[in-house]
Parts: sequence; C-alpha cells; structure tokens
Amino acid sequence: MRVYSGWRALEAEVATLVRGKRVAMEYSPGDAIPYLDRVPAGVLELVRSVGATVVSSGELVSQVYATWTPAQRASHERAAAHLAAIARDAIDHAGAMVQAGTPAAEHELQQRILAAFARAGLETDHGPDVAASENAANPHYAPSAAAPRLVQAGDVLLVDLWARETGGGVYADQTWMASL
Repeated sequence: MRVYSGWRALEAEVATLVRGKRVAMEYSPGDAIPYLDRVPAGVLELVRSVGATVVSSGELVSQVYATWTPAQRASHERAAAHLAAIARDAIDHAGAMVQAGTPAAEHELQQRILAAFARAGLETDHGPDVAASENAANPHYAPSAAAPRLVQAGDVLLVDLWARETGGGVYADQTWMASL
C-alpha cells in the first residue's frame, strides 16, 4: 500500500511503481473490445506519462475468465445444439403458418421458443428476440402481444436466442435469419 496526499504525490507514487515497466491494463486499443475497455483515459495517460508501456490485458483476461472446463464446454455444446434445433423449428413453423394463410405473430413465435426451452431443460435471462422485416433492424425491439406484428410472406425473420442448461452452465447464443 502506498500513501499519498494530493495529485502530485499520486503521480510520484505511480511513477515509482510502474516507470520502465510493461503494465497490463483493462484497456482495448481503439475500444475494439468494449467489455474490456474500463480504464479511464486520464489514468492511461498518467501511467504512460511516467514511462510505463501499457498493453491490453485482453489475453490475460481471456485466460482467466474465458477458459472453460470440459464440463462447461460440453454444457455449452448441448445448449447450442438445442438452440439450433429450436431456431429451425421456429422458422419452419413461421413458414408453415404463412403457407397455410394463418401467419403467426412475432410474440407467438417468441412464446413457442420459450416453451421449447423449457422442454429442452434450458433457461434464459430474457428474450429471445423475434423480429420481422423492419423490426429486425431495431436493436431495441421487443415483440409484444399488445402490438402484434404478423410474420408474412416476403418478410425477413430474425430469431436471436440465447440460453443455458437449467441450473447453470454456459450460455449459447445464436442469431438466425430467414426470408419467408
């Protein structure tokens, strides 16, 4: 622990700690990985100004946080396989409903996906996103029974779904697009 009083003393203490050293920080050049980019610009400037070489901690963070055990990888792969089957089913169902002349609404497809999650032993924190044509271009869109949008012939359909095995596991996340 270093004790200081005032910003000049802080700068001096930082200099004694990092001068001439290579320092890994939660920094991503050009904000290429926004999740990682957490160091305020002023702190980055301070560390560099006292003679340290700043490098991204991205690889270190990946090794610590993004390395899965064999069980986690297997959980992710099982969830991903379920998601792929569920997405195909939702898209096939939307196409069949259009062909039958009874198109489904986006929120109905969303509920179909959630029911399939439950049958497959999957859980999600929210979603999934189901959006047709103009709604697929809106990153903040959420289907609603209060304002139903039917999925019709000629529509582009976005199905964005993520889930994990109930009770834990690693999330799988997939985005599917179809043209009806």
